[in-house]
Amino acid sequence: MLDGYPNRSYFRVALAVFFTFIACYSFFACRTIYGGDSGDLVVAAYKWGIPHSPGYPLYTILGALWIRLFRFGVIAWRMNLFSALTSAATLAVLFLALSETTRKLVPSLISTLCLGFAYTFWQFSQVAEVFSLNNLFALSLFYSLLVWRRDVVAWANNYSGNTDSLNIWKVFNIKHFSRVCLLLGLSVAHQQMIVLFFPAYGYIFLTTLSEVIRRIGGLKATWRVILVNRQDAIRSTCRLLLFLLVGPTLYLYHLIVTRAGSAYLWRPVWSMTDLVAVFLRKEYGTFSIAREIGQIWEVQRRYFQVYPHFLLVNFSALGGILALIGFVVGVFRQKIVNTACSLAFLFSGLLFLLFASIPFDSLFRLGMLEKFALSSLTMVPFWLALALSWLQDQVGVKPVMLMFILPAFLFFSNVSKLDLRNVTQGADLAEDILLPLADDAIVYLNGDDVVFNSLYLQEVESVRPDLKLIYGDGLRLRHRLQLLYKRDSSLVLPEGLGQDHFLIGFIRGNIDRYPIYSTLVFPDLGDGYTFVPRGYMYEILPAVELPPLDEIYGDFISVMETSSYLQSYDKDFAYPAQIKSMMAYYQNAYKRAAHFFINVDKSKSLTLFEKAIGIWGDYESVLNLGNLYAERGECGKAEDYYREAQNYAGGQAEKIIRNLYVLYRDCYQDEGRAKGFLEELEASGH
Repeated sequence: MLDGYPNRSYFRVALAVFFTFIACYSFFACRTIYGGDSGDLVVAAYKWGIPHSPGYPLYTILGALWIRLFRFGVIAWRMNLFSALTSAATLAVLFLALSETTRKLVPSLISTLCLGFAYTFWQFSQVAEVFSLNNLFALSLFYSLLVWRRDVVAWANNYSGNTDSLNIWKVFNIKHFSRVCLLLGLSVAHQQMIVLFFPAYGYIFLTTLSEVIRRIGGLKATWRVILVNRQDAIRSTCRLLLFLLVGPTLYLYHLIVTRAGSAYLWRPVWSMTDLVAVFLRKEYGTFSIAREIGQIWEVQRRYFQVYPHFLLVNFSALGGILALIGFVVGVFRQKIVNTACSLAFLFSGLLFLLFASIPFDSLFRLGMLEKFALSSLTMVPFWLALALSWLQDQVGVKPVMLMFILPAFLFFSNVSKLDLRNVTQGADLAEDILLPLADDAIVYLNGDDVVFNSLYLQEVESVRPDLKLIYGDGLRLRHRLQLLYKRDSSLVLPEGLGQDHFLIGFIRGNIDRYPIYSTLVFPDLGDGYTFVPRGYMYEILPAVELPPLDEIYGDFISVMETSSYLQSYDKDFAYPAQIKSMMAYYQNAYKRAAHFFINVDKSKSLTLFEKAIGIWGDYESVLNLGNLYAERGECGKAEDYYREAQNYAGGQAEKIIRNLYVLYRDCYQDEGRAKGFLEELEASGH
């Protein structure tokens, strides 16, 4: 233990931690746009705009300043480095917080390194996302409250009992608590997930307050002191409120850039009503995600298995054991810190995931799970440090130094997986979408990776500036179309149509003027139009202008076979879930093309479904392959696909049994086996 804490040696180590990790994360950072929300956030910073709700005003302002001050490399890489910077600062603050808790350097350093090399924390330290800055605020507030508590409790322990000499400013260390309020307000101006840490912060604050009140002589005595020092108390309260409100006032940025005519507004904010809607994320239904608790219990209960596995992936089995030991040690040796960590861990981890109830139906959802559970990982090092601190008390510091093997293991386990220098799939996806399209086309986009990365390539890197990219619905769509109309007044904007039909009216009004593409099919457009597969996109054409089927098929295959994403995808590389999930866009492209041909050219449809399952298998594609082979009289192949479909069937197994019954009855002409399947259906009640 180092006496006289805090001393300079701790801060030197914290500085070394900062520079070590900023070098590590910067070296391995993604060199271009990534996935998820990255494109949206980068474009907003580049254009002084507003990203998706809640708009992240602090992140956008800091990002905009950063990319203008740090003028090396492409814009996306600069914003990726911004995450590296904030994550490195987070780890430096974590080391100081752990040192504040344990007063031991080696346990604090080992535990800090464990978080730094944890898979999920490391991943989001190398891409443009909001989570690294949120982690910095979460731990900075935690550390600041611990320091504030230390000073206030030290005063309480030395209090002589003379209330006449009490000074509110000194008793509650208002100068330091002002910094806490400033950090708290700024954190709210960044991301609302910080509220998940409020129970922990509140616990530290209230337990500290109760100790001061107890030392003064109870609530009545404390109230008398406040009345005697009421002017000082009023000044202190006003100071704290002013510091607290600095952060929330940054939301006025949304109003300012909207009225200034920013070139990128995910949603324009013209009024305080709009501002409240953005802040509360009303378009996402954030505060009504888990209303139907009974209906989503099947999803929620899986978190009790998935979340512990998530923790083990990040800290290993040894880390998990140490964390459990640290929790027990904390119950007896560090009750306040242990309880605060437990509250933060519980609310930002399992409870939040249960509230959000993200279904496990795709790799994209798994990527969301990683992002949303990330902040809970920041509490685990406190338990690691408590366990190692206790161990150092038992056996000395040298044996504890052997535990550096844990962060070393995490580093070597993850370094090859998180070397994102050559991961270009985010930009490749956007190129595959934009480059094959006809000149001056209108393009309706849907899906985060598709929309955000395409906007990044066009708005920041000037790829296909001729295209008119539109997205969203309602206010967002109208604003985007009005912005495009200012650039090209020949666009026809519909008048007097309801929100649901505004896009339909826009397509109808412009289809004779521009090529129009969409990621979605719009049944309300009517029978007079056909959605022709063109790579990932559909081209919307009047039915009378449909090209020859062979031409459509040849063009589609040409686009898919020259895909930058598919060509650069390394099957031997362990891509993060967000990058892997983009493969679904290509599988869906093959499936949609297969459905286009299924009633007009079954041979082409069969080939396309086979290409779809070549990316990865799914129930719909495999079942359709079974049906197509059955129609061709290839009974064996049909049965193989029906059997394979059982692996993906879920609650639809009876449909496969029915298909097998028909297959044996009509294709094999085996009435005995067919009867067996029929009896199986009847026994199951179908």
